[in-house]
Amino acid sequence: MHSVPRSSPVIRALRQKLDRMALGAAAERKTLAFGIEAIDRNRQERPTCASRD
Repeated sequence: MHSVPRSSPVIRALRQKLDRMALGAAAERKTLAFGIEAIDRNRQERPTCASRD
């Protein structure tokens, strides 16, 4: 395997792509956790919500 300089444009682009993917995954996890929290809170506040209709 031939050596590639660390600052090569390809390596830089790949690193940025990975960073963006990692950021996206973290944001998704945060949003998911927040949504689940909100659902739990709603369920605790209104336990009779499902039997109302």
